[in-house]
Amino acid sequence: MLYNKHNKEIPITASTNNIYESNEDLSSNMPVFAKLSRASANINYAVDKIEEDRIRYSNDIFDKSKAYKANTVIKDVDNITYIIRTRTEGTDNIDALFYKSAMYPISSYRQNLCVLKTVYGDDNRVRISEKSLYSTTEISDMLYNNSYYGYIQNGDWFELETREWIFKFLINIDVYYNTDKSLGDRPHNIDLICTEISPRIPNVTVKPPWYSDTENKTIIDLSSNNTRITYGTVPVVLGQIASDDWQNYLPSYVDRNNVNGFGSEICDHIIPKIKSVQTREFVLPKPGDNTSSVDVIGRDSGIMNTTNLGKVWFLYESEIYGYFINSSIYDTMTSTQYPIFNNIKNRQVTFNGKIIPTLTSSLFDLSNGVTNTKFDPIYCSVQNDSITSRSLGKLYHPLCGMRFV
Repeated sequence: MLYNKHNKEIPITASTNNIYESNEDLSSNMPVFAKLSRASANINYAVDKIEEDRIRYSNDIFDKSKAYKANTVIKDVDNITYIIRTRTEGTDNIDALFYKSAMYPISSYRQNLCVLKTVYGDDNRVRISEKSLYSTTEISDMLYNNSYYGYIQNGDWFELETREWIFKFLINIDVYYNTDKSLGDRPHNIDLICTEISPRIPNVTVKPPWYSDTENKTIIDLSSNNTRITYGTVPVVLGQIASDDWQNYLPSYVDRNNVNGFGSEICDHIIPKIKSVQTREFVLPKPGDNTSSVDVIGRDSGIMNTTNLGKVWFLYESEIYGYFINSSIYDTMTSTQYPIFNNIKNRQVTFNGKIIPTLTSSLFDLSNGVTNTKFDPIYCSVQNDSITSRSLGKLYHPLCGMRFV
């Protein structure tokens, strides 16, 4: 600073381009003007950054043709709330839930949606429909990375077409920890529960393959020529001893080589369900017993761990109702209720628009004395009441599922 002889400051007029700050390292000196310009630029950048990053709320319904700034909170026509991940420029053909890279659902609740749909084409092949929210790979990756929250929720569904049928499978996420390692370590999984079946071609009358007006057919084959029956103390897995009519139905549809099945894109992600299962002693029929090739001695005798139920399996009674009703207490000890069954309407199977009785994989608890010692699975009426096979008509369907990873 310059002073005159009266010790007063002498004002200096100069361009900031010609004024340098004092610095011992002269090589790093820069004009004050440059420093001021850099500071101003930093401030302007910070203001712009705050403006871009701040959270906004829009009262408008998401319009796929408009552009939005990042961090905008907006709803779509289905009342699902999203936050915009990155600036969007608008598009003519992508709805909010399809826009996964830019839209993140943040609703605590939304209505359930079909997240994956397949169609059986004129070329006699199954493909993923354009109406699907996600591909099989995207769903699998979300499960593997544990990043499905907001995109998929319990009660959403797969709609799968085959040559003859359309199946609706309701989603249940991580109800059981997946222990099958055939596709690597993939603990997160979806158990798909079948609740609706309809003919693919409208107005065509179809019946389950075990239904017959002329024969005495049943889904459970207890005849001596059923080689799938084993005797001794065995896990109660009724789907494994079911009839050929059943085996050629849903169990065959998860074979990727079956051109009439679910298609390779689905089948490549279906794995066996492995869980602990109650056991019971199956023996040959008693002398004079002409009603069954299987007899049951006593009550359930324990639990067998890591039982392979197969890729398509019947549900146990407590997986549907969540508590002990008629089957053994071991059912409850080994099973967890699927969350979709908190809604009582989901405890039924709708076949071709008609609610029909269902079959579970549980046997009646003989210790309650509700039946004799013969083989007796638990069926459920359309009113969700337990009934025996003696009270059952010809039209029924098991509550069954398959596991997707």
